[in-house]
Amino acid sequence: MTENSGKKGKRRHELIMAGLGGQGVLLATQVLMRAGLEEFAHGTWFPSYATLVRGGDCEGTAILSGQPIHSPLIYSPSSLIIMSMYALESFTDRIRPGCLLILDSSLISEPPDRDDVELVQVPATQQAADLGSSQSANFLMLGAYLRKSDALGLEQIEDELTKTMVQDNKEAFLSLNLEALQWGYQNVA
Repeated sequence: MTENSGKKGKRRHELIMAGLGGQGVLLATQVLMRAGLEEFAHGTWFPSYATLVRGGDCEGTAILSGQPIHSPLIYSPSSLIIMSMYALESFTDRIRPGCLLILDSSLISEPPDRDDVELVQVPATQQAADLGSSQSANFLMLGAYLRKSDALGLEQIEDELTKTMVQDNKEAFLSLNLEALQWGYQNVA
């Protein structure tokens, strides 16, 4: 089988999205993992958050793989989305060479000085606010991740996001989240 083969292939994607409670990092990674189960034989989602509901440390880990996943925990993932300066500080020693590192440049003014990672800076919080609500920055960042990785297609995430928003009775946020997702996908080179 090739590296890019389907459900039973060897392809694997690891993503940790980290920020603060209330930024939607858990929702975004959960949507990614659920959507990935259509294409990958195995998937895990692992939430981690502080005791504060809003404003505390928060991270979501999603792994999609054609092979069994032996642990839902990853110390140094192949991809990181960072949505707060504090999260960046806590991950500084965990960023491995070759990592896809996507930062919310609206909130992180000083990116790490690394030439061994693929650094992508997206003004997600500001752009999401311009679209209508900064609370959709999580899906804007997820769109950027989809563009820069070959994890899944945009349509797969749009379908799962729609199902999730309808299931959770949050249809009022659906069009804004879809618009943010599409902006992130279309505007990141």
